[in-house]
Amino acid sequence: MRLKVFLYLIAFFSIFAISVYLTTGILLKSKREVLCPEVRGLYVSEAEKILEDLGLILEVSKYEKRDDVERGVIVRQRPEPNVPVKLGRKVYVTISLGPELISVPDLRGLFLDAAENVLKDNKLSLLRVIFVPSHKDGKVVAQIPAYGEKIKEKGGVVLIVGKRPDDFFVVPDLKSSTLDELLDELDSKKIAFKVVSINGDSLDARCTITSEKKAGSILRPGEVLTFNVKCGG
Repeated sequence: MRLKVFLYLIAFFSIFAISVYLTTGILLKSKREVLCPEVRGLYVSEAEKILEDLGLILEVSKYEKRDDVERGVIVRQRPEPNVPVKLGRKVYVTISLGPELISVPDLRGLFLDAAENVLKDNKLSLLRVIFVPSHKDGKVVAQIPAYGEKIKEKGGVVLIVGKRPDDFFVVPDLKSSTLDELLDELDSKKIAFKVVSINGDSLDARCTITSEKKAGSILRPGEVLTFNVKCGG
């Protein structure tokens, strides 16, 4: 009977010792390992603090240009998130350098075609053209962004291009104008004209000039002033 009790006690303590050993091993092992956190999408300073709090070390393994990710943000990590890792383990990350920035060239004074070619050569695009009255006809008079500013590769530039103001001619009171006066004025202002008919033997001061255009109306560039001349009695 005593032997049986003794054997039971030995078996109990053996099982207890094994349980304690296994439990202690599991606890010790769990204290030596943590789950690797997700640090992608974080700035380096943010990721570094999270890893340090868990007993891990951030190690930058690579930088790469990314047009779609802001500069300084982590785009990849190794080990992957939620993988068990030992305390003190290094977590290797790849960091975005952001998009390439291009210095905007000076386009002022260039004709529009030439400015477009310069933009293409610098990996930039023409976003919009705005025409403004200027005697620098067809040339770039201003630009947005300004010369020297940095923008993303393939970014757009607005060009402000000069366009000569439209000249116009106010039709005078033809009844009070002599033919010589009218011809001199048309010639000085480079206004195209056409004489529809001339009645009379000679062109003199007594000529009467008439036109479908009323006095004070506007004659625009390219438009021809037509009139009739009647001279004599």
